[in-house]
Amino acid sequence: MVQPGAVLIALLVPTALARWDSRCYSKIDGSYCKDNGVLKCEGQKTVDFTKCAFYEDCDHNGAGAGVVACVEDVCDDKVDGSYCKGDRVVHCQGQKTVKFDTCAFYEDCQKHGGGLGVASCTEDSCDEKADGFYCEDDHVIQCQGQATVNFTECAFYQDCDKNGGGLGVAACVEDACDDKADGSYCEDDRIVECQGQKTVNFTECPARQECKKHGGGYRVPACVPDDDDDDDDDDDNDDDDDDSDDDRLLRSANLRGAAASEQTFLP
Repeated sequence: MVQPGAVLIALLVPTALARWDSRCYSKIDGSYCKDNGVLKCEGQKTVDFTKCAFYEDCDHNGAGAGVVACVEDVCDDKVDGSYCKGDRVVHCQGQKTVKFDTCAFYEDCQKHGGGLGVASCTEDSCDEKADGFYCEDDHVIQCQGQATVNFTECAFYQDCDKNGGGLGVAACVEDACDDKADGSYCEDDRIVECQGQKTVNFTECPARQECKKHGGGYRVPACVPDDDDDDDDDDDNDDDDDDSDDDRLLRSANLRGAAASEQTFLP
């Protein structure tokens, strides 16, 4: 007679294997296209994964009949020249990508930005603004002559406030500790120390660890091993969840220079 426990184990094993390596589970040995990359499977396990570049696509016959490979996707049907691909300027030669420029966060790729049919990164944040300081993607940008001349990236514990430096003057302001009493708290995967409603210090959790509000004891945040299956919400910004955690535990016991576009050359 088959024991109920054995049936349960038999039912759970495939699920556990799939979760352990779902990409190669049930696949025969070989290479496959997955998540725009080349996945190599052996013994139903992932032995290699190569992500295709943004200008490539995974093709099931990219290296021959039935041979998976990353192939050119941006320049494969274009004449020599420069083209926009997202926020990058791609340079094509011989139907291959030979170089690309990544636009700065305050720029946008325009297909005629460098002249008719010549793609380039152009000003996007300050092109219609008067001289002054503004917020853009967690940065304070300085506009002058409708161009970005400087910027400051706000720290993770700050937020950009359009009136943070005065009426109409953007600035980075305290965000993590602005409404908290002195003490230590979790902010994403970091432990921040608050004093006078300001962040005075912080500790970043190591890889594969996360910050838990009660990880070191009641209301003592600590970095603990990451648990993907933990549904507990330890975000201090949610007062209701904090109160639930507390009750349960009680019952049981600088300015940067203006950035140039990033340029990357391909071998």
